[in-house]
Amino acid sequence: MPEFESRIPARAAVAAGVSIAVLAGFGAWPAAVAALLAQPLLALGVSWWRGSRTGFARRDAGSLLAAWAGGFAGAALLLAWPLRALLGNGSLGAALGVSIAVAVVVLVLWWRWPGCRELECGSDASVAGRHVWTWGGLGVAALLALALFGGIALAWPGLLVAPLRWPFAIVYALLLPWLHWGVQRAPPAEALHEVELSPRELPVVEMKTPATAAEPSPDPGRGLKPDLAAQAELYEAARSGRVERALQLLDTGADPHAPPPADGRDLRGLASLAAVLPDLRLLRALIARGVDLNAVQAGMTPLLAATRDSWHGRPDAVTTLLANGADPRATDAEGSTPLHHAARSSDPGVAALLRDAAAEIDALNADGFTPLGIACIAGNWRLAKFLLERGAKPEPENGQPVLLAAAATEEDDPAGVQLLLKHKAKADVRNTAGRSALHEAALAGHVEIIDALLAAGADVQAADAQGRTPWLEAARGAHLPALEKLAAAGAQMAALDGEGRSALHLACAAENVSP
Repeated sequence: MPEFESRIPARAAVAAGVSIAVLAGFGAWPAAVAALLAQPLLALGVSWWRGSRTGFARRDAGSLLAAWAGGFAGAALLLAWPLRALLGNGSLGAALGVSIAVAVVVLVLWWRWPGCRELECGSDASVAGRHVWTWGGLGVAALLALALFGGIALAWPGLLVAPLRWPFAIVYALLLPWLHWGVQRAPPAEALHEVELSPRELPVVEMKTPATAAEPSPDPGRGLKPDLAAQAELYEAARSGRVERALQLLDTGADPHAPPPADGRDLRGLASLAAVLPDLRLLRALIARGVDLNAVQAGMTPLLAATRDSWHGRPDAVTTLLANGADPRATDAEGSTPLHHAARSSDPGVAALLRDAAAEIDALNADGFTPLGIACIAGNWRLAKFLLERGAKPEPENGQPVLLAAAATEEDDPAGVQLLLKHKAKADVRNTAGRSALHEAALAGHVEIIDALLAAGADVQAADAQGRTPWLEAARGAHLPALEKLAAAGAQMAALDGEGRSALHLACAAENVSP
């Protein structure tokens, strides 16, 4: 059967599924039938769109229909008695019964989510030997539960009043494709032997090396004439997260070493695209084919991409990359290393991985900031504490003193300043422009930080290269509470800057002039 390359069948299936789901607005048994029939159509349409299912088989449709019918029937049976009692007398026991029934449905779906996800995608639906109780699995279970309970709510007599039923049906129908998309986009459950490793137990992707010169290792992409269309589709599949399709293209001869299409907007390399995907199978396949993990494309290596493009830092991808030779000291166009990007992460695990791989803790980017400085700019005190405890310097040589960054954050939070002072940061340290942390806190109007700096001995009369004191900076920012705090600390109120302007001049020129 020819491969489904066109998206026309996918669009038709999705449109048909949404149209049928809208008919659930009739309520009662028509709603039950409409909600049930819409699910297989949408599952097939989304999987064709994503490329995880490349053809139509009656067995697929039958399996999906049977699975969704069982789900609706099981959920409805569990809800039958408590929901009828809740609608009848509204008792507390009935409400608790409904809650327990909903929880049981979600738990069952969480237990069976790998099979549900693979059935939706058109893959092997077995759950044997898989990690089941994961947070990603709970997310899949929640999406499936929303599809089930939405259909039951429309079909259950008396649950929705007539004026609300059609608007609810329309919203439900429009949400269903996104629910199926979310289920199919979820990473597959890992095999039980792929246990989570500590930072020091780095998994290595085994490379097949030739035993003799006469027995070269096979590489599906080498030795074949490049297919530009296949290369473009490979990059598009990686950008859109269609891992199954990307793996198919690699297996059929697409070159994993080819550069991105020159006419595209996104010029990141294939390994960099794979490093930011939730599903690491494509990255592992590229490593197994010998892709250079330190090649720079669009100013980015795969390790820089993995640490930069995720708030959580992608520890699984970072572990895989480091284990296979990625350089933790590589820099991007701004001179930032992977540790600079990891300093913004909410989890110090990635920073720990990079430090174990000998990442330089006091590396300077183009602006003179170390990873500790980046953590302070972001107000990420958890990462700042982690770096300080591992030897990061508050005043790096030839770099920006990090106390200034901690004093200039968006929030008036003295925790970062107090943390740095505890680790021997100098309260009156200056940058190359002669500015101190007190200058930055005054300009930002951070009264609590000003108080912490003054208590640590910061000079209230310090002048920067432009002759401005903290008093003049507070006036320039039009921050009255900061002015009052500095005046109480003995600031010279008649001070003039290098251009002869007083606090009154600067206050009148402020963006938000305060009477």
